[in-house]
Amino acid sequence: PTWAMVGGVKHWKQYKAITRDEYIALYYDLLRSRFRADRMPFLDLVQRERLVLLCFCGAGTFCHRHLAVDILEKIATANGLTVVRGGELEVVRK
Repeated sequence: PTWAMVGGVKHWKQYKAITRDEYIALYYDLLRSRFRADRMPFLDLVQRERLVLLCFCGAGTFCHRHLAVDILEKIATANGLTVVRGGELEVVRK
């Protein structure tokens, strides 16, 4: 996502506030636009044996990772690939 999208949904002072639904729509539009501009990075990702998406957001919280997985899963399915979601991993900080 762009910083404006992240800052907007997290209500950071310097960004225009947006709702979660607005964020979702903006992020899906952004990914679709990027896919139309260059499909190869997306196709490369969905053809990997294993893919892990990372973010600073904690497990179980609203995060763009979940939205990205939805898009990648649709791309994989459209290309005849099977997707098995492994769920979220807990990061143990020491």
